[in-house]
Formats: sequence, C-alpha cells, structure tokens
Amino acid sequence: MNTTVDAMIPDLAAAITYLFTAYQKPLDDVILLVYEHQLSDVPFPLVQAAVLEAPKRLAKPFVPSIREVRDLCDVLRCERLAASPFEPCALCRDSHPGWDVTTDPWGVQRLVRCECWHAYRHLLRTAGLLPVVTRVLPEGDA
Repeated sequence: MNTTVDAMIPDLAAAITYLFTAYQKPLDDVILLVYEHQLSDVPFPLVQAAVLEAPKRLAKPFVPSIREVRDLCDVLRCERLAASPFEPCALCRDSHPGWDVTTDPWGVQRLVRCECWHAYRHLLRTAGLLPVVTRVLPEGDA
C-alpha cells in the first residue's frame, strides 16, 4: 500500500470502521469486536485492500458480511499472486528454477532453495499474500 492509506487505515479496527463508514452504516462495539475476531487471521494488508475495494467490487447497498470480506481478501490475494510471479535469478534460472545445487560433506549433491526463492517468499509474506495455514484438530483432541 502507500503511506496515505497506511495512515488512514493503520490497524484492523480502523479498517472495519472505514468499511462501515464507506457504506454509511452505524458501527457499534459488539459488531466491531465480531468483525475483528473473525478477520484477525487474515493478513492485514489484504483486509486493508479489501475494505478499500469492497464498495467498488461489491455493488450493493449494505455492508458486506464477514464471509464476503474474507472472500474478497482471497480474490485480491490470488490477483496479486498472479501479478507477481516468481522470477528465478541467473544462478538457478537455467538448471532448477528456485533451487541451488550444493554438495554435502560426503560428496552427495543435494538441492536446496536458492536465495532468490527465499527473497520472493519473504516479499509474499510481508505483502500478506501467502495463504494462512490453520491446523484443524480432529474431534476429541484438545
């Protein structure tokens, strides 16, 4: 994002407030807490972008539900991932893109992730573009 948006929407509560303000709907503390709780696992840069895009993309007169905001975050994540594909460096481009060949102490060649791959993943992580992995426990496990 840019610094103007970051200053205008610095945190999740401000993003939710912005969303309700854009739709000219009142926001009470309980609704704010519910939206905050349900969106807390979504990377903030995506929530920030979703509340800015919601009035344009979701052409309707009422505030989007939590599910609609989450779905819009997923759409934005996919669009941004498609717009920023992995580009391997000169070292790994021609052999194994994203991988580097290394030789261990016993003379065995192994593949390890190239530094360009780690840099790309760091870029995705800081932009909130990596999907959030949650572990679902089977019933009965605590």
